[in-house]
Amino acid sequence: MKRCPQCNRTETDDALIFCRLDGARLSSVDNESATAILSSEEVRPRTKTGSRPRRSTKCIDSIAVLPFENAGNDVNTEYLSDGMTEIIINNLSQVPKLKVMARSTVFRYKGQQIDPEQVGRELGVRAVATGRVQQLADRLTIGVELVDAADGSLLWGERYSRKMDDIVALQDEIGHQITHNLRLRLSRSQKKRLTKLQTSNSKAYELYLKGRFFWNKRTQEDASRGIDYFQQALSLDPNFALAYAGVADCQTLLGDVGIQAMPPKEAFLQGQQSAARALQLDDALGEAHATMGHISMHLFAWSQAEKEFRRALELNPSNAQASLWYAYYLAFTGRFNDSIATINIALQLDPLSSPVTRSAAELLYFAGRFDESIDRFDEAIEMDSHYLGHLELGRVYEHRKLYQRAFEEFRKAKELSHDSTESLASLAHCHAVSGQTADAELLLRDLTRLSEQQYISPYDLALIHKGLGQREECYKWLNRACEIHDGWMIYITVDPRWQSVSKDASFAEIVRRVGLTTHS
Repeated sequence: MKRCPQCNRTETDDALIFCRLDGARLSSVDNESATAILSSEEVRPRTKTGSRPRRSTKCIDSIAVLPFENAGNDVNTEYLSDGMTEIIINNLSQVPKLKVMARSTVFRYKGQQIDPEQVGRELGVRAVATGRVQQLADRLTIGVELVDAADGSLLWGERYSRKMDDIVALQDEIGHQITHNLRLRLSRSQKKRLTKLQTSNSKAYELYLKGRFFWNKRTQEDASRGIDYFQQALSLDPNFALAYAGVADCQTLLGDVGIQAMPPKEAFLQGQQSAARALQLDDALGEAHATMGHISMHLFAWSQAEKEFRRALELNPSNAQASLWYAYYLAFTGRFNDSIATINIALQLDPLSSPVTRSAAELLYFAGRFDESIDRFDEAIEMDSHYLGHLELGRVYEHRKLYQRAFEEFRKAKELSHDSTESLASLAHCHAVSGQTADAELLLRDLTRLSEQQYISPYDLALIHKGLGQREECYKWLNRACEIHDGWMIYITVDPRWQSVSKDASFAEIVRRVGLTTHS
């Protein structure tokens, strides 16, 4: 009798089938026979103790879907394991009263040996889903398990082997099985939304997953690649709403703060058109409503922005990104307490995300809660020493007139970002307000000269001129920033660096054009 080389079980043990799925083979079983076994059945695995999965009698109200393992270790198929994880998370986030941990938090566990009970304790969730994905030629093998994190018992498990052409239906089936085994009580309309197929074209769906894979890298080059994949998907299925939402996200990113690789207003208008088309095709697409809300802020359409954010969160209550954007909206419109409460919801859904923690720190800074803001920034930097954490912490120290600490943070940001123009502008402003005018003017000249060759935020240039007391030049650049909808303009009423000119008539006029009011 042959034994499995991985688990040492005999071929009479049904667990051996799973080892075959994981890539192990008995010498007595050839590839054709193994494929026949995989194609002919979906096997329900046993728990650690050998018992069948138990049927839960109570609904489970929280879940973490951990990154599916790329079992083949093929970098070219990484988009499949990552993409399927993200789609399941997004689908589950539509379920009312189900807390679904956000992508950026669960992806902190990627590549780690996972103990579901430990993950449950760390994230405060009752259920943990794990999976393995492997593509061999035109065949896709997927194993999924749903574990009760309270005791490690298996709630449900399944192994599938399907053709790549079946990927859309398979994705839908896995999501349905998870919700069913969480014992959730769903209305007919909720079930219909969860089982709605966005596309029946498997190749378009595969291209969509590739687009999201590159979008999540958040760089100029990868956003452009994401657009290319989304557009390829749309060429195969012109009614694929999710692909239009993906295009909108990438277009907006290219014009937003942090990248600004194209004229901001142009990017936001392109994103608006793509998001509108997504919603025309599927008005129940929460991701597209959130994106439209984000774009609406940058186009100074504030009432539209709130409407879109509320609809997004109604459709996807566990959408951490929508909660984050809505928290900024509330701060920009002067509702600081509501803003902090909303970002705390995002933190509950995405506690291991450095960007969300940084955002919480920044919103505390805008609200004037500086000591709390510093503590939050320290927490974010401990998670990930990203240059933005140091940059934004430096601004808090600058506002507190702790200039030496501010310079330390700005220089660290400059080093980590390889001399990003934003870090140089922040250094220049700090030099200006701390009385080191010669250093500020030198950096200002360099940035102004550079603005003739690439995009430099006119908002940043305006701030440096303000710091140097050059009001006329300040408003020249600030008006320019307003005209082109520079990504920073929506921050104008909450950015403490403008306090010294907040009573100027020229400043008040620009705030009016943005569609906001100054906050006391």
